[in-house]
Amino acid sequence: LHLQPLPGTDVAVALAVAHVAFRNGLADRSFLASHAIDLDAFEAGVADWDPARAAAVSGVPAEAIVALARLYAETRPMFLRPGWGLERTRNGSDAMRAVLSLPAVFGQFGVRGGGWCLSTTGGYGIDPARWQTVPDAPPVPRTANLSALGTELKRSDPPFRAVYVYNCNPVVTVPDQAAVVEGLSDPDRFVVVHEQVWTDTCALADVVLPATTFLEHPELVRSYSHYAVHYARPVIAPVSEARSNHAVFRALAERLGFGAEPAFDVTEEALAAEICGTFPFPDAWEALQTRGVVELPRPVQFGPAGPASPITLVGTRGLPRYRPPPTGADLPLILISPATARAISSTGYETFPAGTATLEMCPSDATARGIAAGDPVCIRSPMGEVHATAALTDALRPGIVSMPKGLWRSATANGWTTNRLIPAHLDEHGGGACYNDARVEVQRR
Repeated sequence: LHLQPLPGTDVAVALAVAHVAFRNGLADRSFLASHAIDLDAFEAGVADWDPARAAAVSGVPAEAIVALARLYAETRPMFLRPGWGLERTRNGSDAMRAVLSLPAVFGQFGVRGGGWCLSTTGGYGIDPARWQTVPDAPPVPRTANLSALGTELKRSDPPFRAVYVYNCNPVVTVPDQAAVVEGLSDPDRFVVVHEQVWTDTCALADVVLPATTFLEHPELVRSYSHYAVHYARPVIAPVSEARSNHAVFRALAERLGFGAEPAFDVTEEALAAEICGTFPFPDAWEALQTRGVVELPRPVQFGPAGPASPITLVGTRGLPRYRPPPTGADLPLILISPATARAISSTGYETFPAGTATLEMCPSDATARGIAAGDPVCIRSPMGEVHATAALTDALRPGIVSMPKGLWRSATANGWTTNRLIPAHLDEHGGGACYNDARVEVQRR
C-alpha cells in the first residue's frame, strides 16, 4: 500500500486514519483506556476528519485511507518509522504528532517489533548537558534560528556585526536564499567561513579559514539510526594551515583571554575521553581505544504492554492541526527539494557540472504547459526565479515538481537554487524550516 499525500497534508491523513479506527471499531480501546490521557478530546477532534475530507485535502483516495486503517489494525507487529521530510512544512510538528499517535490508537506499543522510532539518539542514555554546559558562562545575548538566517540578519536587537560559519553552507541550504545572500554581503558585517572547500558561502566571506577533513582530525561519532559509538583517528596530518573546529575555537579562546577555562584548555582526545565518561557504562574510552567501535549496552527494549508514562494525544497545544497552503491558483505546483544519493546536504555538489540542474515534473503537468523533456524552464514565484532544464518522470504525482536540495549556485542557469523559492516562515511549534512549502509555477523559457 503506497500513499502519496501532498506535502503538508500528512496530518490530515493521520487524523483520518484515527477517525476510521474509532468509527469502525478498529481502535484498541483497552490499551488507550489504560495508557492514554485526553482520549475523549482526541476522539472528538478526529470525528471531524472523515476520509472524504482528508482525501480532498491530501489527494489520497478515501478508500486508501480506510485500507491503511484496516491494515494497521490487522497487522501485528506494525512498526512506524517516520522520515525527516514529514517535518519540512508549515504543518511539520503537528503532522509528526498526528502520525505518532497511531501506534497508541491501534495498541502497537508493548508488541514485540511494534511501536515507532524516529531517532535512536535518546537510546544512548547520554546526557549532553553534562558536557555541553559551561559553568559560570556569561549570558548569551541572543540565540538565532539558522533556518531563519535571512530574517535574523535583518534584525537589530542587537544586530549581527559578525558571523562565523562552520559545518554549514547556508547560501544553498537555508530558506529565502536572496535574503541570506543580501545579509552575508552587507559591508558592515564581518563574515568568517571555516571550510574544507570553496563554497558559495565562502564567496561572500571577508575571511576564509581552511578546515580539516575527517581524515585529518579525531572524531567521536554517534548516530540517530544505530546504537554504536565510533572513535575515528586521523590518518594524515592537517594539510598546510588547515585546523579543526576544536583547534580554531581553542585559539580564539586564547586570544580572547579565556583559554584557561576548562571547556577550552583541553585537547581533542582528552575532550573525547571526558565525553565518554558520561556514557551509561564503564570503560567506554578504554574500549574505544582498543576496538574503535563500541556497541552501547542498550538493545531494543521489549517492556510490558504499555509505556512507562501516560501517552498524551492532545496536550496543551490541542489536537494536531492542518493549515492550508498560503497560496492561490496562480501558484498551482508544489516544489520539493529532496536529498539524492550524490550528496549529503550540499557536500558533494562542488563537482556538479555547471548549468545542468534539472527540474523533475510528471508528464501531465509538463504537457499542460507545453514543456518537453530537455526544454529550458523557469520556476517562478513572488520570491524569485530559478532556471533549469525539464526532466519528465512518472515517479512524481501531478502537482509536484522536484529539484535536489543543496545544489550549488553554479548548477542552475541563473545562479539561484530552490532555496530562492523556499519561504522564510517556520513551523510554529518546532521552528523548523518549511522546505516543502514552496509554491511555484513553471513555464518554458
